[in-house]
Amino acid sequence: MGEVYLARDTRLGRRVALKVLPESFAQDAERLARFRREARITSALEHPNILRVYDVGQSGSLHYIVAEYVDGQPLHRRLRGGALPIREAVDIAAAVASALGAAHAAGVVHRDVKPANIMIRPDGSVTVLDFGIAKRIVLDGLDTPTGDQDTFPTHPGLMLGTVRYASPEQAQGLEVDGRTDVWSLGVLLYEMLTGVRPFEGATHYHVVFNVLESEPEPLGQLRANIPPELERVVARALAKAPEARYRGADEIDADLRRLAARLLPDGEEQPTEPTQPGVTADPNTGETQALAATSTAALRSTVIAEPAPNNVPKPLTSFVGREAQIRDVAQKLGDSRLVTLTGPGGIGKTRLALEVGRRALTGDSEAVWFVELAGLTDQALVPTAVATTLEVEIEPGTEPTRALAEWLGTGRSCLLLDNCEHLVDACARLVDELLRACPSLRVLATSREPLGVAGEAVWPLPSLTFPEESETASAAIVADYEATRLFVERARLARPEFTATQQNVSAIVQVCRRLDGIPLAIELAAARVRVLSVEQISAKLDDRFRLLKGGSRAAPLRQQTLRAAIDWGHDLLSERERALLRSLSVFVGGFTLPAAEAVAGPDHSQDDGGEDSAEVLDLLARLVDTSLVVAEVCDGTSVRYRMYETIA
Repeated sequence: MGEVYLARDTRLGRRVALKVLPESFAQDAERLARFRREARITSALEHPNILRVYDVGQSGSLHYIVAEYVDGQPLHRRLRGGALPIREAVDIAAAVASALGAAHAAGVVHRDVKPANIMIRPDGSVTVLDFGIAKRIVLDGLDTPTGDQDTFPTHPGLMLGTVRYASPEQAQGLEVDGRTDVWSLGVLLYEMLTGVRPFEGATHYHVVFNVLESEPEPLGQLRANIPPELERVVARALAKAPEARYRGADEIDADLRRLAARLLPDGEEQPTEPTQPGVTADPNTGETQALAATSTAALRSTVIAEPAPNNVPKPLTSFVGREAQIRDVAQKLGDSRLVTLTGPGGIGKTRLALEVGRRALTGDSEAVWFVELAGLTDQALVPTAVATTLEVEIEPGTEPTRALAEWLGTGRSCLLLDNCEHLVDACARLVDELLRACPSLRVLATSREPLGVAGEAVWPLPSLTFPEESETASAAIVADYEATRLFVERARLARPEFTATQQNVSAIVQVCRRLDGIPLAIELAAARVRVLSVEQISAKLDDRFRLLKGGSRAAPLRQQTLRAAIDWGHDLLSERERALLRSLSVFVGGFTLPAAEAVAGPDHSQDDGGEDSAEVLDLLARLVDTSLVVAEVCDGTSVRYRMYETIA
């Protein structure tokens, strides 16, 4: 909305913050109205925890707001180090609640309460900023100031605010009131207490789904010594239904202040009775007796493991198998600072990367950041997209990569870059620069081809295990292999009474074999048990692209059907690479390089080491790099190639 400068008020001799609307924005009537409205609303709110506005005006084509200068740092920077001490988190939340209570009393809903809009001064005092998308609400006995109609009203389906802090009604574009700020404050308090947000997801759509449908992990499971009353405060603030929340910020403010009065500086509750340490009074006799429980002093000395900051989304389905790969990839990340998981579409690269990231969170000092790149099409925007996901502020004139490097600094971090294949050049440049600038940074990338960066460890991800043709199919064998276990687990989601029996186990094994143990294909097949038997599913796999569709509506399009998953990689090939891939589909059971040269066309049939043979080799190498062809060493002396049946 504008650029903010530190300036000097020459008339009064004081430092002020000068917010300027860029000239290009001033040509937009809606932006200009929003800018002026922010000044009017904020200046009308007189509260020690709300930014004071001194003046608003125009000088030529330049529109500006003059506000108090807050010497401090935004809360989101304070949260980079993870969870805050309990007492500090409660005090900050109470100050924000007090400010919001004053705004609500004046008929104003902030609608964008988040760490970036809260400043913490050196003395610990709190200032709430940015009423740019605030909404006027009609209160009994309160008139809306002339000329201050709501220029940004709520329309059905239109969401205003920041997704990760938006209330359910806000996310759906429904009518809002002060209770939507209460929700955002609940999210903020949860994040301050745990270092993680209660609702996360790989995309904004996943975040909205979790806000509407899922419950956050209980505070007590993420951090020890959370007072039960504080857990109740957060739970009430995060109630899905507005009527189940606090009616206004003043109510949660009162509860927080009562709680703060009983908290010691380390966040532990003070004893209600002034008894001697370790001694309590019998309620019947009045006599004192020693406590069998752990003493306050012992509790106070307990080390609280505060989770490192991260944005790794919580899985909606179980993770099946791949225990050996998880250990191996984690170990490889310890040896190499860049590991790239490669493989064809649907092989499970993203799920494995997320699982490795979640396991890394068991440590107490490494931040883990997940960045989804599939929806990005412009190579030049890769650094900006990563910075946006990490909520890195980019100062005007600063290169996004440099801002990222400064933000990551020397702290221990692991960056999970997902779906790099269509942006491989830009991802390679970014990763190379960040690894050079940040000595404690590790990167785990997923891509259908390697990034090609010095020091990169490439990890081709294999299919899930499934029974060999020689093994006798029995109901007991299902649990021994990853692919068959995945089929049964996902089938039970579609039809809860589903189970592997002696009658259907052969069909289950056949489905997993014909789908090459590819997780996405198996999950799409398992979902069909709603309307088909496993035997029918197996029989229809000759037309698998028609059969295997209808994945989660919340998933990216390329994960909703098997054809879309394969098309995603196929579209990245050149026409000559596609032509060779079509020619190679004639082989069943694998092929050699001479065989590939023989079918590549009349111009590539010679085996004289000439230019044509070299061209076929280059094209074949490209297909191997993009995970569409698998190269396997046979007998330690030669290489054979094969294609997944699903791709061929």
